[in-house]
Amino acid sequence: MKTHFLLLFIGFALVSCQNNAPIQELTPKRIGVYFGFENTKGELQIPAIYDNVDHFKNGYARAQKDGLWGFISETGDTLIDFQYEFVEPFSNGYAPAKQDGQWILIDKKGNAIECANEQLAMANSHLIPTLRDNHWYFIQEDGRLLDPKLTQSPSGFTQASVVP
Repeated sequence: MKTHFLLLFIGFALVSCQNNAPIQELTPKRIGVYFGFENTKGELQIPAIYDNVDHFKNGYARAQKDGLWGFISETGDTLIDFQYEFVEPFSNGYAPAKQDGQWILIDKKGNAIECANEQLAMANSHLIPTLRDNHWYFIQEDGRLLDPKLTQSPSGFTQASVVP
């Protein structure tokens, strides 16, 4: 039985790694005072028009333009407008972003998600805490909320329940 769980876990891990592979391998390239991206052949793929950039992760790269941060695609399209004082990379579908001196959490469409500011440091973990109606929940990647009250499943595993 333990062998089956181990094989299932390894298989899931391999599939997860394959799904995170970039369309093409792009790396930041500095030209003068600006940054763009080049491919593995050294050819410039995205023009050097950014003040600062980060590596791509799941098709999104943080980029700074005219002093403000946003996200771009591997084709150089703006995915989330340059409107933030700072942004962290996306993790599980969400990214911490600083706007007007306050930290918020944004999804991959740029929508702000309500959450407690002091908990944004945990946004890079699997689940993101949020306070709703004086009760703590966790946000999943698909946006569903998990109730932190743990329950015992019939198989003996402890799990959180999904909020309807």
